[in-house]
Amino acid sequence: MSNWKVDPAAPHTVEGMICSLAGVCDGARQHDQQGFSGADTEFGHSLANRAQQGRPFTLKQAQAALKLVNKYRRQIGGTDFVKTFLEQPVFKLAPLDPNAPVQVAGGCSKPSRRLTSQDKTAVFEFPYSPEVVADLKQIRGEHKGDRYRAQWEPTRKVWLVPVNEASIFQIMDVAERFGFEVEARFTTYLERVRAKTEESRMHLLLNDGQHVTLAGDTLIVSVDNAAILKEIEDELNSNH
Repeated sequence: MSNWKVDPAAPHTVEGMICSLAGVCDGARQHDQQGFSGADTEFGHSLANRAQQGRPFTLKQAQAALKLVNKYRRQIGGTDFVKTFLEQPVFKLAPLDPNAPVQVAGGCSKPSRRLTSQDKTAVFEFPYSPEVVADLKQIRGEHKGDRYRAQWEPTRKVWLVPVNEASIFQIMDVAERFGFEVEARFTTYLERVRAKTEESRMHLLLNDGQHVTLAGDTLIVSVDNAAILKEIEDELNSNH
C-alpha cells in the first residue's frame, strides 16, 4: 500500500478501470472478454456503483479491485500497461482504513471502530457509516424464547446488541467485515459457543443438496426455492 497514489485528476485510476469493466459487462458465467464474469460479476458491479457514487473504497475493497484489474488486464489495456500501472496504482479517492487512529481530546488516539462489552451487551462504537448501520440493523433474531435486535443508543451514540449464543455469530460477522477492534472476550465466547454447538450440529439432506442445520437450539434452513421454504415455514407454524 506504500506505493499507492491518490490523484483525482489522473487519466487512469483504479476506480475508472473498474467502472469501465462494469460498463461492458454482460454478466457471463465464463470469461468472454466482456467485462466481469462468473463470481466476479456481482462484486465488480458493487465496486463500480460505489465509485460512481463518489464513495472511496475500503482498504480490503481497494486490494480486491487491484486483483480484478490484474485479472482482466487484457480488457483494460494489455499486460504491459497494467503491469506498469500496478507498480504504482493510482486511486481517485484515498481508500478508507477502518482501523486508522483518530485524534481525541488530550492528544491521545484510539481506533475509529471498536467493539466492547457492557455486561451481556455488545457495544459498537464508530464514526457514522451507512454501510455499518445497514448491517447492524440486520442483527435480529430469537434465543430461548427472547427476541433480540441491534438498537441505537442516542445518548452515547453507540449501537447495542444483546450477546447470546445466536447473536454472537452476527455480532462477530459485522465486526470482522468492517474491521472493528474487538475486545478479547468476544472471541473467547465465540470459540466456546462453537465448541458447545459442534457436538449437537446435524446436517440433514433436503431437496437435492439443500440442508437443515441444527446448531444448539437454533434451526437454520437453507433452501433456494421460495415455495419449498414457504411449505417448511407453514409446517413449523402449524406445530406451534
